[in-house]
Amino acid sequence: MDEKHKELLTLERGALIADIIGGVAVVISIIYLAYQVGENTDALKVQTSQALLELHIQRAAWYQDLEHAELMLQGDSKPSTLSSAEWAMYSKDKATAFNLWEQANYGYRLGGVDEEQWASWDRYFAYSLCTPGTLYFWEIERHAWGEPFQEHIDKQLANCKQASKNSSSRGKPE
Repeated sequence: MDEKHKELLTLERGALIADIIGGVAVVISIIYLAYQVGENTDALKVQTSQALLELHIQRAAWYQDLEHAELMLQGDSKPSTLSSAEWAMYSKDKATAFNLWEQANYGYRLGGVDEEQWASWDRYFAYSLCTPGTLYFWEIERHAWGEPFQEHIDKQLANCKQASKNSSSRGKPE
């Protein structure tokens, strides 16, 4: 083989090696970016969870006031007995609860709230959904929330109806 041919093979080999090294570098960069995205997603989940918890703590502080707590209990069980002013206060509390629930739902759908935490929030809010006052509030105010959330609440309401049907078929507890 002549000298020129050897030089050409050496250059081709060098180019091939450079291509391989470049490909490996791209793969390493992609792996690193995936790792960074994962860390950012985890950080976003923590921030979302913290924000939801802070909003919930603010709302829960309202229940330190005994009159407020009694009003909410009366509104849940017998909404027709509330005055206009009492209904306005009750509605504000319910709207805040639904806003918080919708934010948790939105965060879950976008991946900012993990499965376990979403299930916990969902159970917490669904627990109080089936009261006469909450049902009435939702009936007249549902338009204030997004369609995906309305669909979620409708599914929860089906659970309310099923639970009510099951409890009425068992009779009164002794």
